[in-house]
Amino acid sequence: MDIRIAKRIIGEKVKHGDHTYTLTACILRKNPQGQYYYQAELHELKANCVHIVALDKVEEVQTE
Repeated sequence: MDIRIAKRIIGEKVKHGDHTYTLTACILRKNPQGQYYYQAELHELKANCVHIVALDKVEEVQTE
């Protein structure tokens, strides 16, 4: 997922793997080599827990 899409859908449902989560935050980090990357904070709807994953592994859920 692109950061521009993530900004637009924070608080909405997203998919990571086979599960559905709520996107609650986007995190900008810097690795030891000085490169920046984004992570997504996902709230699991059923287990009431949070997962931090690579933003590019998250997919927008299409609503009809």
